[in-house]
Amino acid sequence: MGIAAPTATGIVDRLERDGYVRRIPDEQDRRAVNISLAENGIEFLKDMRRKKYERTCRILNVLTPEDRENYVRILKKLLEGVENV
Repeated sequence: MGIAAPTATGIVDRLERDGYVRRIPDEQDRRAVNISLAENGIEFLKDMRRKKYERTCRILNVLTPEDRENYVRILKKLLEGVENV
């Protein structure tokens, strides 16, 4: 992620404090700790996905069906280009 370990620890501390994630000790390596979404984190993620979907629908609804087809065609072309880089 390009951030220092203490910064990451601080972020995870706050997310854990607020109930979004939980720390799970690694069974194979005592030095490692895995991070998992807690119930608040799962609900937050679901809500964000729903809002993103609704916003995308509102944006795409201003386009004509032809414009939407062109948009999808262009996105596919861009994805193909990125995969070939």
